[in-house]
Amino acid sequence: MEKKVIWSIGSTESGAEDLFDNYKDPNRLGDIVWDADAKCSSTLGTKWPMFHPSEADPDGGYRLQVTMLKSDQILKLGDIHWISC
Repeated sequence: MEKKVIWSIGSTESGAEDLFDNYKDPNRLGDIVWDADAKCSSTLGTKWPMFHPSEADPDGGYRLQVTMLKSDQILKLGDIHWISC
């Protein structure tokens, strides 16, 4: 079976340049729905947030931070592989 990358964040060459620095203001982007097919967020942002606070994090306002990835491509569980650089 041929492997196809449908979504990735950054690369080993670019470092953090592909990420949005929201460390000092984690709620700046609000909830994020990322469209893997369009390679942007629902608000047309093209950078993935660097910092992902949890609902137990005071910097994130103790709220659940929603970050979703959507794609119109049909995937089976066996087709999904997470690779970190």
